[in-house]
Amino acid sequence: MQPTAIAELVADTARAVLPQTVAPALLPLPPHTLVEAEVWSEERHVRFTGEALYAIHCGERAEWAVVVVDSSTLEPGTVQLVDLGDIRVTTPAGRRGA
Repeated sequence: MQPTAIAELVADTARAVLPQTVAPALLPLPPHTLVEAEVWSEERHVRFTGEALYAIHCGERAEWAVVVVDSSTLEPGTVQLVDLGDIRVTTPAGRRGA
């Protein structure tokens, strides 16, 4: 998928999820930002690993758009909007922070 197509998909998803009163700010993250995250999917708590592509800020709300790489529940390649507090950034040397 081309970066522009991913940006469009993320922006469309953000517009559908975030309040319409303030336009979301879409900030690209450094390439290959690997993360671990925990989200609610339907009624289940799901953990997954993925690549964070964009930070989305809307008012006081901050989320990252993450493409799922590995999950026992979520489809690889799907885009998840994850609250910044639910993300742990990983590096080849291990976790860098929560």
